[in-house]
Amino acid sequence: MENGNRKEMRIDHDHLFKELLQDFFEEFILLFFPNVHEEIDFAHLKFLDKELFNDTLRRRSKEVDMAVENQAQR
Repeated sequence: MENGNRKEMRIDHDHLFKELLQDFFEEFILLFFPNVHEEIDFAHLKFLDKELFNDTLRRRSKEVDMAVENQAQR
């Protein structure tokens, strides 16, 4: 097929990766950060998209693509 005659098929890899990370977050933490796994309450996770963190000491801001808010186990 010619490029002009077919619809572009674009895969949103960023969105797919975020979905995978959300669906398998506990397994991801267990695999890559086993020392903190027991401290996370996985029943109370909140996934945040496009968060801005301000570093007032260095007078800089940093944007992250995805952050996870949670409660620590007590």
